[in-house]
Amino acid sequence: MNAAQVNSDLTHVLRLRHYAGLTTSHRILLEGRALNILAVVNVGERNRELLVTCKEAA
Repeated sequence: MNAAQVNSDLTHVLRLRHYAGLTTSHRILLEGRALNILAVVNVGERNRELLVTCKEAA
């Protein structure tokens, strides 16, 4: 691997209001960028907020 072969995956963690049915098969559009969902965590299993880990689509 040389300097030109840098792995540039961008990941984001979003905190959202609870949205029933949100899964890793969905995508999120944020400021014109498409984000693939990697994981959805229902914080405290209280159905109030979600932590969503995403990766920018290439």
